Amino acid sequence: MNQTQKHTTGKKLLALLLALIMSVSLLPMSVFAADLDSQTDEQTVVGQGVEDAVPGETDGQAEEAVPQEDVEEDSAPVEEDTEDDVDVTDDIATQEGDVAVQAAEISYVTKISDGKKLDDSTFYRIVHIDCGRKYFSADDLKKIIDYAYEYGYTHVELAFGNDGLRFLLDDMTVSVNGEDTDVTAAIQYGNKQFDAKASYSPEVTNEELSQSEMTDIIAYAKGKGIGIIPMFDVPGHLYAVIQAMQKLGVDVTGYYEGPGSGSSPNWAISPTNVASVNFVQALVQKYITYFKNQGCTMFNIAADESGISTTNYLAYAKLVNSVAAMVQNAGMVALAFNDGIYNPSYTSALGSYEFDSNIAICYWDAGGGTSYAQAKDLAENKGFKIINTHNGWYYVIGKENITGKDWSGYAYTCEYAKQQMSSENSCLNIDGDNKQTTPAGCMAAIWCDYPANSANWTNVESYIKTLAQYNTAYFVKKSTPAVKIVASATSVKVGDTV
Repeated sequence: MNQTQKHTTGKKLLALLLALIMSVSLLPMSVFAADLDSQTDEQTVVGQGVEDAVPGETDGQAEEAVPQEDVEEDSAPVEEDTEDDVDVTDDIATQEGDVAVQAAEISYVTKISDGKKLDDSTFYRIVHIDCGRKYFSADDLKKIIDYAYEYGYTHVELAFGNDGLRFLLDDMTVSVNGEDTDVTAAIQYGNKQFDAKASYSPEVTNEELSQSEMTDIIAYAKGKGIGIIPMFDVPGHLYAVIQAMQKLGVDVTGYYEGPGSGSSPNWAISPTNVASVNFVQALVQKYITYFKNQGCTMFNIAADESGISTTNYLAYAKLVNSVAAMVQNAGMVALAFNDGIYNPSYTSALGSYEFDSNIAICYWDAGGGTSYAQAKDLAENKGFKIINTHNGWYYVIGKENITGKDWSGYAYTCEYAKQQMSSENSCLNIDGDNKQTTPAGCMAAIWCDYPANSANWTNVESYIKTLAQYNTAYFVKKSTPAVKIVASATSVKVGDTV
């Protein structure tokens, strides 16, 4: 090798060395960091800061057998999925606001406090209405609130995000492919696709509640001392949202098409798909922020019937904890159904990872005592608070017109559900539990698996009333909160409740 060749070779080696140094310096810190999943320390994350739940009115009418409480202001078995596992690494954002949508990794959120748990002094009595599959008007939902007030319930849960998405915010802007995009039209498209699939053609032109209508509903409930619990199911029961994402060009690879129930299709995003998870988290964050600002103290993320499998179960658990953290960071209690939490078929995939025990479990089905974690174990060994949402109480609107029982052995008609409720203190009898665990509350759930069926309001009221009348020690009707009259120089107006 002559001198010129040596010089040229030296220059090439130097250039290669410099390029190598520069490439290493540009690597993300996550390459060098320890796995964040195993950390339990508090971190700064995306989401609203923690605020105390809005204080309510004290109920002085409770009988001695019931703890004193505050009035808060404010189904088929899972089929195994065969999708391949994907390495999912936490990408903790440090900027307050929406969860990042465009990212190379899933942007999980970690709670910035110890989280919110249910108040031990309250026995929660909840009416759940499936207003996601089927559109209910604001007046319809006020009727449900009236029944809840009349029969001594504390809350009404509005499942607006359940296969359909029937409530739209004024601002539906989400980052899509790097651009801020109003996704209103896409969600409306998704709802219409769901309606067609479910053979549901409502005789209304407006198939979603507006923000002003929802704000009015919450204020109406507050005026009767009834709290509103919003429900947006993640990662399952997202049919309309996945249709919307497809319309918007968001990657939905690996989504799960479940059998659903009745005439209601159930699609779940893949918990390992980066674009799907980040989009849904960003969308849900907008609703969490809205309901937090309305004074709501609980938010149900549902997390049920999600197509979980051995290969995706760890990612599912991380996603559930992430969305629960978003709720908790807004100062609300996160709720979820039980079937995915520590599911015995897949828990080996968790390793040392754990579900957040601050999540309140709406326990609906014991899975025959083997398919799902039992309420007693979740309460006593895992530290969860339980809301009894007994599968036998489920009332599916219009099920009277369909013969036979479902896979669970329950008929899901109004009369059958009332029979299941008709024993003293039935509110404590959790499915499969034989009264071994005292729950923190109970929920009577009205579902719309056949959304084309019309609601029979006589049945609806009778159903809501029945659970109360067999549990008189727990269901105590509250007085309508007093209203403060504020006088000004020109007029007299109704002010805040006293």
